[in-house]
Amino acid sequence: VALFHGDLKRSIEQGYIALENLPESDLQTRQSAATTLASALRLDGELAEAGHVLTDAIAMSRTLGSDQTTIRMLNGLYALQSSQGQLSKGIATLQEALQLAERGTERRRIRLPAAGLGHLRLSDALLHQNDLEGALGHVREGIELCKQWGMANPLWEGYLGLAWVLQATGDE
Repeated sequence: VALFHGDLKRSIEQGYIALENLPESDLQTRQSAATTLASALRLDGELAEAGHVLTDAIAMSRTLGSDQTTIRMLNGLYALQSSQGQLSKGIATLQEALQLAERGTERRRIRLPAAGLGHLRLSDALLHQNDLEGALGHVREGIELCKQWGMANPLWEGYLGLAWVLQATGDE
Protein backbone atom coordinates (compact mmCIF):
# COMPACT_ATOMS: atom_id res chain seq x y z
CA VAL A 1 0.00 0.00 0.00
CA ALA A 2 2.85 2.39 0.84
CA LEU A 3 4.40 1.81 -2.59
CA PHE A 4 1.14 2.58 -4.39
CA HIS A 5 0.88 5.80 -2.41
CA GLY A 6 4.43 6.77 -3.38
CA ASP A 7 5.81 6.44 0.14
CA LEU A 8 9.08 4.82 -0.87
CA LYS A 9 10.77 5.15 2.52
CA ARG A 10 7.94 3.33 4.29
CA SER A 11 7.63 0.75 1.52
CA ILE A 12 11.32 -0.07 1.77
CA GLU A 13 11.19 -0.28 5.57
CA GLN A 14 8.13 -2.54 5.48
CA GLY A 15 9.68 -4.69 2.76
CA TYR A 16 12.76 -5.41 4.86
CA ILE A 17 10.61 -6.03 7.95
CA ALA A 18 8.45 -8.48 5.99
CA LEU A 19 11.46 -10.42 4.71
CA GLU A 20 12.95 -10.47 8.20
CA ASN A 21 9.79 -11.86 9.78
CA LEU A 22 8.15 -14.06 7.16
CA PRO A 23 8.86 -17.77 7.57
CA GLU A 24 11.52 -19.09 5.20
CA SER A 25 9.02 -21.76 4.13
CA ASP A 26 6.49 -19.18 2.88
CA LEU A 27 8.18 -18.65 -0.47
CA GLN A 28 5.10 -17.25 -2.21
CA THR A 29 4.67 -14.39 0.25
CA ARG A 30 8.41 -13.82 0.57
CA GLN A 31 8.72 -13.62 -3.21
CA SER A 32 5.88 -11.12 -3.37
CA ALA A 33 7.43 -9.00 -0.61
CA ALA A 34 10.85 -9.11 -2.27
CA THR A 35 9.42 -8.09 -5.63
CA THR A 36 7.62 -5.12 -4.08
CA LEU A 37 10.74 -4.16 -2.13
CA ALA A 38 12.82 -4.33 -5.33
CA SER A 39 10.33 -2.02 -7.06
CA ALA A 40 10.50 0.49 -4.23
CA LEU A 41 14.30 0.37 -4.20
CA ARG A 42 14.42 0.88 -7.98
CA LEU A 43 12.09 3.89 -7.76
CA ASP A 44 14.24 5.27 -4.93
CA GLY A 45 17.34 5.03 -7.13
CA GLU A 46 18.90 2.15 -5.22
CA LEU A 47 19.47 0.14 -8.40
CA ALA A 48 22.22 -2.20 -7.16
CA GLU A 49 20.27 -3.15 -4.03
CA ALA A 50 17.09 -3.55 -6.09
CA GLY A 51 18.99 -5.98 -8.32
CA HIS A 52 20.11 -8.06 -5.33
CA VAL A 53 16.61 -8.22 -3.88
CA LEU A 54 15.08 -9.03 -7.26
CA THR A 55 17.66 -11.79 -7.81
CA ASP A 56 16.54 -13.34 -4.51
CA ALA A 57 12.89 -13.06 -5.59
CA ILE A 58 13.75 -14.78 -8.89
CA ALA A 59 15.35 -17.65 -7.01
CA MET A 60 12.20 -18.03 -4.90
CA SER A 61 10.03 -17.95 -8.01
CA ARG A 62 12.14 -20.66 -9.64
CA THR A 63 11.76 -22.83 -6.54
CA LEU A 64 7.99 -22.32 -6.72
CA GLY A 65 8.08 -23.36 -10.39
CA SER A 66 6.30 -20.21 -11.53
CA ASP A 67 7.70 -19.76 -15.04
CA GLN A 68 5.48 -16.82 -15.99
CA THR A 69 6.41 -14.89 -12.83
CA THR A 70 10.10 -15.75 -13.20
CA ILE A 71 10.10 -14.51 -16.79
CA ARG A 72 8.44 -11.23 -15.76
CA MET A 73 11.03 -10.75 -13.01
CA LEU A 74 13.90 -11.54 -15.39
CA ASN A 75 12.50 -8.85 -17.71
CA GLY A 76 12.59 -6.48 -14.73
CA LEU A 77 16.15 -7.49 -13.89
CA TYR A 78 17.14 -6.70 -17.47
CA ALA A 79 15.68 -3.20 -17.05
CA LEU A 80 17.81 -2.69 -13.94
CA GLN A 81 20.93 -4.05 -15.60
CA SER A 82 20.54 -1.97 -18.75
CA SER A 83 19.88 1.20 -16.75
CA GLN A 84 23.20 0.56 -14.99
CA GLY A 85 25.04 0.23 -18.32
CA GLN A 86 25.28 -3.57 -18.09
CA LEU A 87 23.77 -4.25 -21.53
CA SER A 88 25.65 -7.51 -22.18
CA LYS A 89 24.61 -8.86 -18.79
CA GLY A 90 21.06 -7.71 -19.50
CA ILE A 91 21.02 -9.51 -22.85
CA ALA A 92 22.10 -12.72 -21.11
CA THR A 93 19.27 -12.23 -18.60
CA LEU A 94 16.72 -11.83 -21.41
CA GLN A 95 18.06 -14.88 -23.21
CA GLU A 96 17.63 -16.83 -19.98
CA ALA A 97 14.03 -15.59 -19.74
CA LEU A 98 13.30 -16.62 -23.32
CA GLN A 99 14.86 -20.06 -22.80
CA LEU A 100 12.63 -20.52 -19.78
CA ALA A 101 9.65 -19.46 -21.88
CA GLU A 102 10.58 -22.00 -24.57
CA ARG A 103 10.80 -24.80 -22.01
CA GLY A 104 7.45 -23.68 -20.64
CA THR A 105 5.97 -23.76 -24.14
CA GLU A 106 7.25 -27.29 -24.67
CA ARG A 107 5.78 -28.49 -21.35
CA ARG A 108 2.44 -26.70 -21.54
CA ARG A 109 2.03 -26.43 -25.32
CA ILE A 110 1.15 -22.78 -24.88
CA ARG A 111 3.35 -19.75 -25.42
CA LEU A 112 3.82 -17.74 -22.25
CA PRO A 113 2.70 -14.09 -22.50
CA ALA A 114 5.68 -12.70 -20.58
CA ALA A 115 7.94 -13.89 -23.39
CA GLY A 116 6.46 -11.16 -25.62
CA LEU A 117 7.94 -8.42 -23.48
CA GLY A 118 11.22 -10.34 -23.32
CA HIS A 119 11.44 -10.40 -27.11
CA LEU A 120 10.67 -6.68 -27.30
CA ARG A 121 13.33 -5.82 -24.75
CA LEU A 122 15.87 -8.09 -26.42
CA SER A 123 15.13 -6.38 -29.72
CA ASP A 124 15.86 -3.00 -28.17
CA ALA A 125 19.12 -4.28 -26.66
CA LEU A 126 20.22 -5.80 -29.98
CA LEU A 127 19.36 -2.56 -31.78
CA HIS A 128 21.75 -0.75 -29.42
CA GLN A 129 24.42 -3.27 -30.43
CA ASN A 130 23.62 -2.69 -34.12
CA ASP A 131 22.42 -6.30 -34.58
CA LEU A 132 19.60 -5.21 -36.86
CA GLU A 133 18.67 -8.68 -38.09
CA GLY A 134 18.40 -10.01 -34.53
CA ALA A 135 16.50 -6.92 -33.41
CA LEU A 136 14.02 -7.25 -36.26
CA GLY A 137 13.36 -10.93 -35.56
CA HIS A 138 12.79 -10.37 -31.85
CA VAL A 139 10.57 -7.31 -32.25
CA ARG A 140 8.34 -9.18 -34.69
CA GLU A 141 8.13 -12.19 -32.37
CA GLY A 142 7.35 -9.91 -29.43
CA ILE A 143 4.58 -8.15 -31.34
CA GLU A 144 3.00 -11.47 -32.32
CA LEU A 145 3.02 -12.72 -28.73
CA CYS A 146 1.61 -9.45 -27.42
CA LYS A 147 -1.17 -9.61 -30.04
CA GLN A 148 -1.93 -13.20 -29.10
CA TRP A 149 -2.37 -12.31 -25.45
CA GLY A 150 -4.02 -8.91 -25.92
CA MET A 151 -1.18 -7.07 -24.15
CA ALA A 152 -1.91 -3.46 -25.20
CA ASN A 153 0.88 -1.54 -23.46
CA PRO A 154 3.73 -3.77 -24.64
CA LEU A 155 2.12 -3.92 -28.09
CA TRP A 156 2.45 -0.18 -28.71
CA GLU A 157 6.01 -0.43 -27.35
CA GLY A 158 6.60 -3.20 -29.89
CA TYR A 159 5.33 -1.16 -32.82
CA LEU A 160 7.49 1.76 -31.75
CA GLY A 161 10.46 -0.62 -31.52
CA LEU A 162 9.66 -1.99 -34.97
CA ALA A 163 9.68 1.55 -36.38
CA TRP A 164 13.10 2.19 -34.81
CA VAL A 165 14.54 -1.05 -36.17
CA LEU A 166 13.13 -0.49 -39.65
CA GLN A 167 14.47 3.07 -39.66
CA ALA A 168 17.91 1.75 -38.65
CA THR A 169 17.83 -0.64 -41.62
CA GLY A 170 17.04 2.28 -43.94
CA ASP A 171 13.37 1.34 -44.39
CA GLU A 172 11.55 4.57 -43.64
